[in-house]
Amino acid sequence: MSGARDLLRDAAWTCAPCRADRRGDVADLRPDRAWVPATVPGTAAGALTDHGDDVALLRDYDRDEWWFRCRFAAPADAGEHVLHLGGLATLADVWLNGQHLLRSENMFVAHDVVVPDLEADNELLLRFSPLGDALAARRPRPRWRTVRVAEQDLRWVRTTLLGRTTGRPATTAPVGPWRPVSLLPRTRMGWRRRHLRADLTEDGRGVLDLDLVLEGVAPGTQVEVSVGAISRTVTVRQHDGASRLQAEVTVPDVEPWWPHTHGDQPLHDVHVVLGGTRHRVARVGFRRVEVDRTDGAFALRVNGVPVFARGTSWMPPDPDRLVLDPARLRRTLELLRDGNHNLVRVPGNTVYESPAFLDLLDELGLMLWQDAMVAFVDLPDDPDLLDSATTELGQVLAGLQGRPCVAVVCGGADTEEQGAYQGLPLEECSTAFSTVTLPRLVEELLPGVPYLRSTPGDSRLPTAADQGVCHYFGVGPYLHRTSDVRRAGVRFAAECLPFAVPAAPLRPGEAARWQRGLGPAPDPRHAVHRDSAQVLWDVEDTRDHYTAELFGVDVLRLRQEQPERAELLFAATAVELFEATLGEWRRPGSGCAGALTFYGHDLRPGPGTGLLDVAGRPKATWHAVRRTMAPVAVLLTDEGFSGLSAHVVNDTARAVSGEVRVELYARGETLVESAGRDVEVPARGGLGLAVADLLASFRDLTWVHRFGEPAADVVAVTLLDHRGRPMSQAVHLPGGPRRPVEPDLGLAGSLEQDGETWRMHVRTDRFAQRVSLHVPGWTPSDDWFHLLPGAGRTLTLRSASGGPVRPPHGRVLALNSARSPVLHRDPG
Repeated sequence: MSGARDLLRDAAWTCAPCRADRRGDVADLRPDRAWVPATVPGTAAGALTDHGDDVALLRDYDRDEWWFRCRFAAPADAGEHVLHLGGLATLADVWLNGQHLLRSENMFVAHDVVVPDLEADNELLLRFSPLGDALAARRPRPRWRTVRVAEQDLRWVRTTLLGRTTGRPATTAPVGPWRPVSLLPRTRMGWRRRHLRADLTEDGRGVLDLDLVLEGVAPGTQVEVSVGAISRTVTVRQHDGASRLQAEVTVPDVEPWWPHTHGDQPLHDVHVVLGGTRHRVARVGFRRVEVDRTDGAFALRVNGVPVFARGTSWMPPDPDRLVLDPARLRRTLELLRDGNHNLVRVPGNTVYESPAFLDLLDELGLMLWQDAMVAFVDLPDDPDLLDSATTELGQVLAGLQGRPCVAVVCGGADTEEQGAYQGLPLEECSTAFSTVTLPRLVEELLPGVPYLRSTPGDSRLPTAADQGVCHYFGVGPYLHRTSDVRRAGVRFAAECLPFAVPAAPLRPGEAARWQRGLGPAPDPRHAVHRDSAQVLWDVEDTRDHYTAELFGVDVLRLRQEQPERAELLFAATAVELFEATLGEWRRPGSGCAGALTFYGHDLRPGPGTGLLDVAGRPKATWHAVRRTMAPVAVLLTDEGFSGLSAHVVNDTARAVSGEVRVELYARGETLVESAGRDVEVPARGGLGLAVADLLASFRDLTWVHRFGEPAADVVAVTLLDHRGRPMSQAVHLPGGPRRPVEPDLGLAGSLEQDGETWRMHVRTDRFAQRVSLHVPGWTPSDDWFHLLPGAGRTLTLRSASGGPVRPPHGRVLALNSARSPVLHRDPG
């Protein structure tokens, strides 16, 4: 609330491990090893990695005791201060100048401790006890066991499962002060509790309800409260012995906040004036969010409009430190926005994210699905544990108040499903936390925000896909064909499409950064997702199955003899499956209202499931999602004997007028027919067309009649605006993606610089399948697309790192081309 000086802002932190079997006072318990520099907020793993420990990311940090220390000076007249500890992972004790201040046993709870006086020279010590010792105590057995976690008794400790699961990718267990630590003067005037709610009424008014418990402000004081340019004066009242400010401010005809796929994101600062000083209380947006559960649906409605939710599960991009610098955090979330995501799930096996993360979601138009940090395990109905979890979620939900991004609060991930898989009755698969404690807190602190007990859930059985929210892995680990996507009747997929997707090779400098701490020879397979140590397959095996099925190759032999082509086919496999699955779900009339892909970001170098690689660069599947989930998009579905259907969707607030044009090509070269129809796609709506209705005569576009070879082997459907410019295009290959490799397609690419902007021009004489652009250090505006015969594309390049990079160079590749021409520089 002020610009007061933080005495720890410039403090130098160090950390060290210590034998956990020593006892005594704080002076005797200090480590007997050399202290190493540490960053706070941060973790022991981050400190050792930065210090040059070659195996820092392979250590078991739950085995040892860890100490963090900082020394700082204070002025002689320092007075009372408040020590803020934003989060301590996990079993922590805090001393200041030898005095024990705090014991914390919940990683997710923040603490404020009043420090009455300070010395000229001060020492702050944080001790983190070994979690392994605490888990050794005997406790009651759970109702269900799970192979997903390393220790069943982790259910008794409020900490993250990062680094504590049995599968891959393996990360380190976070130990240390992972959230900010500060020491600020105690304010004499301000607030110690804040409650606010920002609502959008059906008649378009924004209504802010604000409730502050004040300190240093007498009852009867007049206080100005403002929301943007709208302000009013209210009188402070006394309530339960405290000074309380309660105000309602109405903003008429307010512009609503929308997810970016559907509209703009106006935000409004809320201020109060106390003692002549203007303080910002919050930044809010006005929106209304609901869930339609009619007939087993789970469909989000924002401001009364159905919204197809598309997004991903957010994993900390730096899982070993749990901290991102602001520029990288912004760049990562902007990539999700630019990839046409509109929802980010923070799942229950990770950690709660920072206020900076939430600020960016509000700004960028990304909705938030917030899990409680519970996954896989049977959370005990223990009073002390529930009290701790109540404090935790009370703080978390209070921090979400007024934030327009908040769309769903969920009790956790893979909990009810675990019990159901082991044969428990449905009523025994839930916990008191998810059925009583958390919904009560949501109703109290975030009234109106939809709540869900668990995922999968909200259905007659957690394993069902056709009701409520599911985790759909039919196309994926269960090896079903894409025809299962419709048969399953998915209503909302909170997890889907876990495939190992190759990433571009790390350049030497990048390799040193992202492989540091992983040992002398990091194994890229450590990046490949595997559910648990007891599972014999991983998602790379899953992908290989589909590669063999789609492209008719011997994957093992291909790896050995043509490794570069193998990588191309692996990426293309994932693109084909993503586009087919997501397109089926998004088409009008599908009954599905949302899809969240498995992970947004790889956690280790190698073929992870992320849409972005470990360095934050878009992978092939990011481009597939971006095209399929564009606000205005053309989608194609193979309806078998009913022919090929085109679907045009429009999420925007305005109707889209244009032409749907169909082009048929034979032998990858010859245009055999072209036809079009003018259409108007309603705002927030869509339409469907039978492609055959646009053509002059029968064409077997889905190649089900099999009257010889397909008359057309490439079918393109393009939505053109009134000037003939393409808005979206989809391509169907009647014979499937298995096409011969041709010696020369006439594929070529060139580079052009316009000021600080680089553009790439790509063209081809014959049909080019899944054109991929290999330009180290740069990300093209589109990739892994089909290029029609005689067509060209102009793409924009941007720095993959967000910073300076050398002028671009590289190659253009296509699945059906033996040549991969080098990009040349256009003269001029």
